[in-house]
Amino acid sequence: MALRTKVPSKHSKGVTGGSDDKPPAISPLRYAGLGFLAGFAAALGIWYAASIYGPPPSVQASLSQGGAVKSRAPAASAHLRTAPPTPAKTGPKVVSGKSPLQELHAAAPPSPTPLLELTPAPTPAPPPRWTPQPPKPLEGAPLEAVVAGCSDKLSGFNSHDAQTVFKHEATAEWRREAIGRQKLPSLNRRSYFLAACLHQSSAVFAQWSTEMVKLLLALAEDENMGNVYVSVYQSGSNDDTPDLLRRFGQALDSMGVRNLINLGTEVRGGRDRIEFLAHVRNKAMDPIYRIDDIQFDNVIWFSDNLFCASGPMQQAVLTMDTGSGGVDADAACALDFDFVPMSGQEFPYGPGCGFYDIWATHDYDGQNFGKIFPFVSYPESVQAMRERRPFQVFACWSGMVVFKADLFTKEGLVYRRNRPQLSECPVAETELIYHDMWQMGRSKIVIAPNVVTAYAQAEYETCAKGVQKTIDFNKVVSYQTTIPSQFSCCPIEEGATFVNFGMCRMEPWSEPYVQGGIPRRKGFPKARRLGLLDLPPTPRSEPSASLRQPWPKGTRARWLPIGVEQTRPSERPRNSTGASLVLNGARH
Repeated sequence: MALRTKVPSKHSKGVTGGSDDKPPAISPLRYAGLGFLAGFAAALGIWYAASIYGPPPSVQASLSQGGAVKSRAPAASAHLRTAPPTPAKTGPKVVSGKSPLQELHAAAPPSPTPLLELTPAPTPAPPPRWTPQPPKPLEGAPLEAVVAGCSDKLSGFNSHDAQTVFKHEATAEWRREAIGRQKLPSLNRRSYFLAACLHQSSAVFAQWSTEMVKLLLALAEDENMGNVYVSVYQSGSNDDTPDLLRRFGQALDSMGVRNLINLGTEVRGGRDRIEFLAHVRNKAMDPIYRIDDIQFDNVIWFSDNLFCASGPMQQAVLTMDTGSGGVDADAACALDFDFVPMSGQEFPYGPGCGFYDIWATHDYDGQNFGKIFPFVSYPESVQAMRERRPFQVFACWSGMVVFKADLFTKEGLVYRRNRPQLSECPVAETELIYHDMWQMGRSKIVIAPNVVTAYAQAEYETCAKGVQKTIDFNKVVSYQTTIPSQFSCCPIEEGATFVNFGMCRMEPWSEPYVQGGIPRRKGFPKARRLGLLDLPPTPRSEPSASLRQPWPKGTRARWLPIGVEQTRPSERPRNSTGASLVLNGARH
């Protein structure tokens, strides 16, 4: 309760009078109330000061003898209970310009070390750093490393290095020395998830495994190999592929590379072709979501292709930002080849070398690539292809792709089939993933014309061997941000083994995203509604005749078989023109 007194005005009696004026009388009860309030205020001020600056030295000394103090508030209370009151000094009041709290602080002795030190909550320890085990003794014959005619000066490693790994002789000391021979150390500051699906791959496995080891050595940050991971899913092979992969996994273990070699027994059976291929690709991707001590920068996808280690190195460079010499690509593809026995055509990659992956690869304008050089029709793409410099496309695969890893680990992209309920065009899972990327604004998709691969020895020797001379930095790609309004839909019918290229048509493709959003991996944010296209919704139930545009000029294919089992090129059926046109399941 506040004590209120009446203050007379300057015109009332006793304020401006002479020497006879007397102050108003104050009763004893009011004196007692004033004294009580003054004492209470003093005690409150002492407690507040002690809580901030600590108790006086005498009290600190007694407390240090009597034990630790849990908090400062009890210490101040003890001071109030035990310390005798200090008599107030009389004399004139000096105005210092400081607040009472500042004067108290200035008069107090220096505060000693606080009796109570608050310790912040411990930061959770990071996941333990990967430390590989020493190589285990080799059991049985080692894998065979081969000389593939690759430019080893680009990667820095050769078949002898791969043979050392296959013999389980790649000790930490040997790896330390080998990694010192890297040609592009800038690559080892990133982390890589290498994935592959293999089936009936024994014919290409010697070169595939040799170049894979050379690539791992070229990408490793140090002898612990902690920035690389290999995941391979094998689906139901009946040749030597399972045994070769088992031995390859053991060699990776001896090399210190973490890996998962899944020797699966699944086969397509009666399932839809694309649904099955998407399923096995997602199985190969599964480990990336369970590894908690690596934040991957890139995902490198392989098929059963014959390649050189320098190829994925070039593709990885293209995904780097421009300040590091790349073009900031979200995905970078190679070119793959087979034979097209025609005459009178331009074959700069070798006699009869035609582009292979014409189904899943589309130029920026949405048109499929053609078999005959320059393979593309969009003017900027034609010029870039002739100059063998990277350029933007709508979709690509060609057996070997380097993605930015966040497309999977943050965006939640998955391999998938089409959505029939939304009338989505039934194309390859390796094409639909790019449709999804475009819809989420990740359209920096490029092809590197200097990176070439093939699927059989004859095509490799003629079309790919020795093609790559350099790993290029500081190239320029002019990215288009406008999403193509139409693309060439070459549908594969439900349960079919063949793609009928006579059914290809240019058509809009936005409506499934308007209705259903972007499919993502379970557990990731729900699919965002389309916000990137300015195209009006277009029903796709029955395309008009004006959209049934013919296949690009120069393309000779009409029927494209997709075999249930993989076949070698010599075993592939040929069409009436003699062109080999089988699209292999493990590649698409």
